[in-house]
Amino acid sequence: MRRGVDSAVALRVCRTGQYRLGGERVTINQLVDLVADIAGKKIGKRHIDGPQGVRGRNSDNRLIREKLGWAPSRDLRSGLEETYAWIEAQVQKTGALPVAPGSVGSA
Repeated sequence: MRRGVDSAVALRVCRTGQYRLGGERVTINQLVDLVADIAGKKIGKRHIDGPQGVRGRNSDNRLIREKLGWAPSRDLRSGLEETYAWIEAQVQKTGALPVAPGSVGSA
């Protein structure tokens, strides 16, 4: 979880169940465009025939607000900007993308 999430809220989430944290609805195409804009890149998208999965994601924060009194403090763009900056800094330091322990490609 992001540093800005109060540790007491994070602990209560762990003890009380799972909550989907988020904000506005965003389609996959919108998410791709947003990240490309943050990265300063122009990209093309090619849609291919195949199974149609989830077309977008959003979350309903009413439950976490009701149970824990928590609400997002920032919008999707500002969260992605911070995340992108962190990843870019890791790549600059190490010359490679960080790999989470236990994920594909980790030792």
